[in-house]
Amino acid sequence: MNLPTALIADDNAEWRSVIAEVLRADYDVVCIVARGDEVMAKASVLRPDLVTLDVSMPGISGIQLLPRLRTLLPNARILIVTANSAELYVQEAYRRGADGYVLKSNVWRDLPPPRNR
Repeated sequence: MNLPTALIADDNAEWRSVIAEVLRADYDVVCIVARGDEVMAKASVLRPDLVTLDVSMPGISGIQLLPRLRTLLPNARILIVTANSAELYVQEAYRRGADGYVLKSNVWRDLPPPRNR
């Protein structure tokens, strides 16, 4: 059985590892990047089923990436995974095309399984 694929983008190495560990139960984590400006090039080649983005990253923020990623990957699940709980960011993430907004403190509970399960 082929697992759906995931791309993780977060500037914090510890959180990249935690998110990958959580997702590996249900996804093939095909790419992990530390900079927002690496996401589009990797996503265009790998075409992941799931992308996780931090709000704040070097190069370009996850919030800024959302509209372009949504256009590139219309059927992918795109989630913001962040420590920032400000309602302004939550609203803006959904407005720009996020499928979900997960606080890092809740990744063990709130990162979703693939859609087909």
